[in-house]
Amino acid sequence: MKLIDRPESCIDFNSNYEILYNFDNFPIFMGITEQKPKFDQFETMEWIINKKNGMIQLRKLIPLNVLYSNTHTPGTVGKIWEKHHKRFSNFIKKSEPMSVFEIGGNSGLLAQNYLKSSNVNWTIVDPAAKKNNLNIKIIKDFFRQKNKISKLSDVIHSHTFEHIYYPHKFINLISKKISMNRSMIFSVPNIKAMLINKYTNALNFEHTFYLNEEVIEFYLKYYGFAIKEKKYFLKDHSIFYRATKVSKITPIKFEHDQYNENKILFMKFVNFYKDEVKFLNNKINGFKGDVFLFGAHIFSQFLISFGLNSERINSVLDNDLKKINKRLYGTNLIVNQPNVISKCNNCAVIIRAGVYNNEIKKGLNKINQNITFL
Repeated sequence: MKLIDRPESCIDFNSNYEILYNFDNFPIFMGITEQKPKFDQFETMEWIINKKNGMIQLRKLIPLNVLYSNTHTPGTVGKIWEKHHKRFSNFIKKSEPMSVFEIGGNSGLLAQNYLKSSNVNWTIVDPAAKKNNLNIKIIKDFFRQKNKISKLSDVIHSHTFEHIYYPHKFINLISKKISMNRSMIFSVPNIKAMLINKYTNALNFEHTFYLNEEVIEFYLKYYGFAIKEKKYFLKDHSIFYRATKVSKITPIKFEHDQYNENKILFMKFVNFYKDEVKFLNNKINGFKGDVFLFGAHIFSQFLISFGLNSERINSVLDNDLKKINKRLYGTNLIVNQPNVISKCNNCAVIIRAGVYNNEIKKGLNKINQNITFL
């Protein structure tokens, strides 16, 4: 597999960078698989930091047709995601869009939430988009130059911007296609808060650059968008933006030097997990019962990459029924429903699932109150 080389800064295209940290032999897909382990693919996550502006990004990128050859159903399971979709849907309604062009709609859950109470023409462009019972136009493709956006349409995207390999091109294309005074309304993960809180789903083969608020707002201003509203969903999950197209492209400079701040933040994350995995290995090696790992996702893959003793893990637990009895990509671990621990008298569960930790623990305690959480 030939990787895509991206040494130029996602902010200003200069290549004055240094290597920040390498995760060797990391699984390229953050989900489950039914294929044999010998077909799993691994690459080095080479994180670099720009010496001029502090942008952290992956230098080597997985080709999109490989990275997204399967979907890991993001944002479809759990009460927090349900609340996110409802809150973001209500955030969109305040703008009263006449027509919606959604980039990266995938499951269609956002559109379904919105169309329960409002009737607008809704188009989704996403290579993995699925047909549903609602009257939604589906374009199964990546967002491209050939896509036509109605003059009446607002552009919507939710947890899509952070997946874009070339953010300048992405926002530039939206800016050129959207009509003046129409809005781009979007939700992005609060990646800075995630890194501060040591969440392992912040940066990976899909989230390939450090999209903090200063960077987001730089792109918006550069491409003629004025921020009309900004709202946080939880302290460490998402940020909602409504930005209206008010001018032509106005090239500006990124005025922030975030090199020291970003480097310290990223390396604190790395060093935390080096110590955390040593702690976990000591705990599970001395534990007399069965040990489970929660999350058939990037959370578990990161722990294993840092050296978690996976041979001591019985299986991976996950609430997504579509993952059950399949294998966590890049490992030999099979995925089970959480109810397999219902009659376990002495079992431990490792949970490092970021903002979802408390929701998961409450669900597991309903199944078995005697669980030891590590």
